[in-house]
Amino acid sequence: NLLMNEQNAHTSIVTLGTKNDLREAVTEEDLREDTVRNNHQMELFMCNRKDQATYGCAFRWIRRFLKDN
Repeated sequence: NLLMNEQNAHTSIVTLGTKNDLREAVTEEDLREDTVRNNHQMELFMCNRKDQATYGCAFRWIRRFLKDN
């Protein structure tokens, strides 16, 4: 598991939630619960093909951490 690996303890992680229109998909609520269970700096972005601006938000979030390191 990526989150359990000690080498990644101080790594920022972004999750892009997609396919939320599918019946068997994990819900946004379940994904958010998983992001708060650990010590990582994490953010969840729910994305869909019609609203591609969400992808830009996710990459801007990542860029913040690239500048810091």
